[in-house]
Amino acid sequence: MSIIRLKRDNMQILQEKLIWFLGCGSLLAIFFKTNLAHRLPDTQISVKLRTGLFLIVTGTIIGIISRLGILGQWLLDSGVSFYLESIFGYLIGWSLLIWGVIEWSGDYRARSDQPLAKSRLRLFTEKASGIILKEHTTNSLLEGISKYLLLSLDCQAVVLHKHEDNDTLSLIFQHGLQPESEQALQQPQRESIFVAAYRDRKITASDTSSDLHPHTRLESKGDPLICGLSMPVVSHDETLGVLSVLGTRQRAFDSGELEPLDIVCSALAATMEAEKTEHDLLYEEAFRKITKLISAPFAKDSSMISALVESAKLVQAQLSFWELNLYLPDNGRSRSHVFALPEGGNVNIHEGYFSKTDYSYLYKDTTNIFKAPERQALVMPLNIGNISAWLELRFENLRFAPDYLSELMKAWALLIAHKLGNEQLQKTQKQASQWLGAIRYCQERALSTDNVAAFLQEMATMIVDLELATFCRISLADPQKTLLKMAALAQTRPLNWSDERDEIPAAELELHYQALHERKIIAFNQDNQSRKISELEASSILPDGVRHGLIVPLSIGEDSVGLITMGEFRGGERTSGIAELFASNLAALISMVLSWHKEKRVSQEIIEGKKKLTIIQREPQKAPGEFTPKLRTRINGPLAGIMASCEYLHRSQPGIDGEVSHYLDVIERNAARLHEITAEITA
Repeated sequence: MSIIRLKRDNMQILQEKLIWFLGCGSLLAIFFKTNLAHRLPDTQISVKLRTGLFLIVTGTIIGIISRLGILGQWLLDSGVSFYLESIFGYLIGWSLLIWGVIEWSGDYRARSDQPLAKSRLRLFTEKASGIILKEHTTNSLLEGISKYLLLSLDCQAVVLHKHEDNDTLSLIFQHGLQPESEQALQQPQRESIFVAAYRDRKITASDTSSDLHPHTRLESKGDPLICGLSMPVVSHDETLGVLSVLGTRQRAFDSGELEPLDIVCSALAATMEAEKTEHDLLYEEAFRKITKLISAPFAKDSSMISALVESAKLVQAQLSFWELNLYLPDNGRSRSHVFALPEGGNVNIHEGYFSKTDYSYLYKDTTNIFKAPERQALVMPLNIGNISAWLELRFENLRFAPDYLSELMKAWALLIAHKLGNEQLQKTQKQASQWLGAIRYCQERALSTDNVAAFLQEMATMIVDLELATFCRISLADPQKTLLKMAALAQTRPLNWSDERDEIPAAELELHYQALHERKIIAFNQDNQSRKISELEASSILPDGVRHGLIVPLSIGEDSVGLITMGEFRGGERTSGIAELFASNLAALISMVLSWHKEKRVSQEIIEGKKKLTIIQREPQKAPGEFTPKLRTRINGPLAGIMASCEYLHRSQPGIDGEVSHYLDVIERNAARLHEITAEITA
């Protein structure tokens, strides 16, 4: 009977201990599962509570093991289990647990209204002051203070976005975000509270997850973040960034909860301002050093290419890039010069025509420096006179390029533009000298030529050889000016023609028709809507890709007889008037040759007519019927020459003396009368 009672007592004791074990174990599991330690006002309190619960659970387990005799009866008989269970398990465990609860409840009820929130604020203020005095960098400051900030505001994540030079925000610190969420907030969306706080320079709050990110669900330790509070970090009226706290439950932030965030933002403003000042000093020093390096080669009396390659070597020693490209528009064949750098990579100088189709990355901006992410490059447009060129610096990863790279590119571009401008001026002066010599040569050829077709082809070729244009076409018009027939064509290389015809109706060519009838030079430009040639006209008379050029009329007296069409591919028009002046002088020489050729032809016809008339007069008189066919032929030839000469004199000399004009009319009238008599005799 006593044995049964003993077993019953042991079972009751085991049951009680098991209940204690399950209860304390449940409390301990809840403690860790709810992360209660982070919600308590002091980490020491949480340690006491956790240790107390742990000791109670451990003591209970020891009591159960000893009562069941799992390790033998000696454990129960020796009293070891009693001391472990009672003293260490219950006595010390309960003491720590009660101690922690007393401290927590006392602190919780220390103040009225919002005792927990205010105690958290007091704790945050105490902790934050020490961290702010100790830490002097943005990351270390936030690393130390973020957990206390989240505790005081009952939030789960904190993020800091920094204002960049391109007027965007970028994430520089986060605590509590999952990796996917961190990636999503690297560049915040325009609709987010982060951008709104920066843009409006005021505190912005939301309890809607779409205001944090419209397309991605943000998470902290598996729980979705649905609310947030963003405050701008402002120093000396300049917004340096935006500090935000994010939570996993819908809530409204009251004014009292803004104090911790305001404390952190004030500390961040001072820290970020100091870092910015230090960064600017280092930036200025590095920029001054590297600018001095690249300026030295350009100060020497060397070519632009030599200066560029030498400066690239010096720059590569300071920052690692793998390719430097300089694109120079030119009318000639496309060509590249490649120079290897000692540290690896190349300097490439490209000359030729760069179409928007093949080089689209060059045309994103024509005035400001810009990034080309698809090429990991920074591109700087160069404006040299009216010519556009480009400087491109490529990296293995553009993200690791130094902050002063943009300013360096601008300084480099100015040096290159200045050097190129000087070389272009020298080239222009040399070209002007060549063109003046070419004009004198053309004058000599105009005085001595007998072959008009060969002369026209030589003039067209000269325009191309002197790099006045990529192609030149000389067309002559019929007397009615309804048709333009190609008389000469020259081009720097075989070009693509959509519709290469020798004869083109003038009605299809609007600007050419205008130049022909108004006898004026017309400059066309396919990039200027007001001076653009129509697609039909361009495809009929221009090779593919020509962007601008000149249409110069050819005249005999007051009458237009043809046109010179010249065009090129380069990006900008020539600002110098030398090219147009040369084309005008050349057109005048061609017009003079055409006029002389016509006069010479008319004179030859007159001489031939006189010879025929003399022969007729010397022949013996015969019967009318016998000489009729021969007589009409010989008389009508000279008469045609006389009438043509009169017509030419009338047209080529509009201001002719009145008396001379009268006698010309008499000659023309009598010639017409002789023609009528001849017709009557031979009828």
